[in-house]
Amino acid sequence: MAQLAAQGLHASATLGNAPFIDVLVASADGSKSASIQVKTSRFAQKWRKNDTGTPHHYEWDLGHKVKKIPASDFFFFVFVDLRIEYWNCAAADRLRRPDIFVIPLEVVRKWYLEYASESLRSRLWVLPEFLVPYKEAYHLIHEAIGKPQIVADQNFKSGLNLIAKKEP
Repeated sequence: MAQLAAQGLHASATLGNAPFIDVLVASADGSKSASIQVKTSRFAQKWRKNDTGTPHHYEWDLGHKVKKIPASDFFFFVFVDLRIEYWNCAAADRLRRPDIFVIPLEVVRKWYLEYASESLRSRLWVLPEFLVPYKEAYHLIHEAIGKPQIVADQNFKSGLNLIAKKEP
């Protein structure tokens, strides 16, 4: 939620009281809102044996309820990779900035319908190149609900004018 606030979005956690929704995000005037389902992994990057050092794919638990979410241009999944390696939990490892991917519902639903199995545990399995356009793509939420408007306080502006006039 701190990342959303840093993007000028008003966010509130649902604390489990809304099905499918973890965070509600609103425009500055409250006239539009978007819903976010957050999926977090301690280490979503996966490698193959004898790999060259680049991740082969990312994995997050998704669940089968993705197919039950009503279609909406105002629903997003935010996939977070904390990047904490199981084999190396040193303090420096915890200082890494997480990878965050903002992905519209319909994109996730398409991936789910193409690759998930009804009988197995549903995991989102995505190649890194498919995630590139969604890395920290907060602009997708802004496009859905509107860009934040930063309005300077009139008293602050007046105060600056008074100070500027007093300068020799």
